[in-house]
Amino acid sequence: MLHLFPLVTGFGKGFGSKSSISKQSPPKSPPKSPPLDRFGLPPPTTDSIFPRPDPSTIIKTSSALSDAEAVSDFFPSFNVSYPNLTRIHSDPPLFKISSFLAPSECFECISMINSPNSPSSTRMIATPSKTFKHSVSTRTSTSFFLPHAELPTLIEKAVALFQTKSSFFEEPQLVRYEMNQEFTYHYDATPDRSNQRAATLLIYLNTMKEGEGGSTVFRDLDVSCRPVQGDALIFFPSQVTGKVDERTLHSGQKVLGDTEKFVAQLWIHRKEYNSIMF
Repeated sequence: MLHLFPLVTGFGKGFGSKSSISKQSPPKSPPKSPPLDRFGLPPPTTDSIFPRPDPSTIIKTSSALSDAEAVSDFFPSFNVSYPNLTRIHSDPPLFKISSFLAPSECFECISMINSPNSPSSTRMIATPSKTFKHSVSTRTSTSFFLPHAELPTLIEKAVALFQTKSSFFEEPQLVRYEMNQEFTYHYDATPDRSNQRAATLLIYLNTMKEGEGGSTVFRDLDVSCRPVQGDALIFFPSQVTGKVDERTLHSGQKVLGDTEKFVAQLWIHRKEYNSIMF
């Protein structure tokens, strides 16, 4: 006997049609928390180590503020009439000097680094660049310390610029940054120092092209200085009271590509400086 079964409609829809079965997305994983250190604390960040200053204390440009007024709370004897001097930030004050050293003077400094057997180089003390004790910053360059007598032109120009005695200067340093080397964010002054660093003079000995890195960056001032041979950058890491000016936090960015960066640097103190190296 033939049995007729009722036709079941929607068979295709119920078992094979895309319109009747929606694919469920897998549940999203919760965002991963940063790994904790051995004390159960999150790892430090640049902002947690170096808190950002109150933006109202920073003045990028001010036509009402003369150069002399800009440095009065930092280094009153600073020679604001020095040739080719340009103010690039008002408060805290930053200055640039074009062609502070001539190309020949820059090449002479680089030659001292690259020719360790030259007469001047034999008096250099080469050391892996280090930051202050207990510093959280990273510096991977190589520094070469010299007596004042080995860089007379630099010392002479620095005396004219800061209008102070050379006995207030640290040993000048020549510094080489090779590929991937850098100096992460740091201050040039340290708290509770009896003879505080009052000024930083940084001279670029070679030019870094766009994309080669090596710029000096002031995080909180929105200032980035790309190295140009012979140019000098001047800023003041502490006030006349000796208080560290945390607004001058800066870094030497990583050198990119198959190139090198060379600088000369000199720190000026508020009192006579006793060299521990020479």
